[in-house]
Amino acid sequence: NYELCTTVLRDEWHFGGMVMTDWWMRYAPSPEFPQLRDNAYRVRAQVDVLMPGFKTAVSKSGGNDGSLLETYGQKDGIALGELQRTANNVLRFILSTDKKLN
Repeated sequence: NYELCTTVLRDEWHFGGMVMTDWWMRYAPSPEFPQLRDNAYRVRAQVDVLMPGFKTAVSKSGGNDGSLLETYGQKDGIALGELQRTANNVLRFILSTDKKLN
């Protein structure tokens, strides 16, 4: 949800960490951005990791619905900066974890 993840969590509360979906997030069109759906909407809303991310009875595509590639570079589609922001959040989380956990 863009309103919760971006407007509240990121903008109002200034959270700069990684955001992960609950398990088996439902795929859906974006109410705020009609040209986006599913993973493209998730990235726009600043949700960085989709869980569980593998094929299930609910998701036959293993978390890859094609919506990122479909909208990347299109008018009002996902921009390179949005993908970089998501990657940066995940990498910062990985680098901040305790190496003893490995």
